[in-house]
Amino acid sequence: MIVVVYDMEREAPRTLFTLSPGYQNIAPSLYEVIVVENGSSQRLDQLAVRGTAENFQYVYKKPGDPSPVGALNLGASMARGQLVGFMIDGARMLSPGVLNYAVRAARAYEHPVVITPGYHLGHEAQQVAVSGGYNQESEDRLLDSVDWRSDGYELFRICSPALSVANGWLAPFAESNCVFVTPKILESVGGFHSGFDAAGGGYANLDFYREICEHPDTELVVLLGEGTFHQFHGGAMTGKAMDDMRAVGLSLIAQYEKIRGRAFEAPAVHADFMGHVPQSFVPTLGEAVGAYTRLLKKKGWHPTLSSLL
Repeated sequence: MIVVVYDMEREAPRTLFTLSPGYQNIAPSLYEVIVVENGSSQRLDQLAVRGTAENFQYVYKKPGDPSPVGALNLGASMARGQLVGFMIDGARMLSPGVLNYAVRAARAYEHPVVITPGYHLGHEAQQVAVSGGYNQESEDRLLDSVDWRSDGYELFRICSPALSVANGWLAPFAESNCVFVTPKILESVGGFHSGFDAAGGGYANLDFYREICEHPDTELVVLLGEGTFHQFHGGAMTGKAMDDMRAVGLSLIAQYEKIRGRAFEAPAVHADFMGHVPQSFVPTLGEAVGAYTRLLKKKGWHPTLSSLL
């Protein structure tokens, strides 16, 4: 599991807690966590990171590269697992079943691409919420309102879907901020493309996701009842209001099209679902079906609920 952090003294400890063996209920011998600090001015305490569990490593990458791409590829070069997981944004907390189901998927499929839907802490996407005053202090109070350390699925009670899954997690994703792939496929696509050199990586994560999903040998597995939950930290995109994000987004789209020679589209590939339905996740089931139904109606198909399920 490769986690990239940049000036995340507040957010990263929570993320790493949600990757710990006790929280994930998985033996530390089954996985490793490689934390790559990408030139932060305010570095994490590396002894504290390594002290999270015996399977945690810490690497500091010198400043000079605003994109996380180099940090992701550095982490990948150190990885020893039969499945390599990537979190381009270390501010994203995980639900408690992610690693268990990733291991199960690795055993069930030859070359799985295992993903989780993305959510934002708060009751609306943070690009919208920031205009209404949402900030780190209000988020701290929100996190204190549920006992997420004892039951990480409580995070579903205080979140909203990320824009990447605006059409619900039954529809094709634009990206995943927690994605697993086999080393063979990782080598085949060449890792994360070094051309995405903008701060935050621009479309690097979306590009990587599309490349591995469209690889002819992979099988997409969506983890049902799991997710990542983004903490507000003034990120390259999630920390901006919608108007500012659109302005930045145009340049990032242009960079993607220059690198790949085509417009970006979410990969429309078949997905299998693996997981379970914790109680706090139930409300999102109806939301996902409703969002996907509206999307299909726009395309001219009018499904019944039974046809979706």
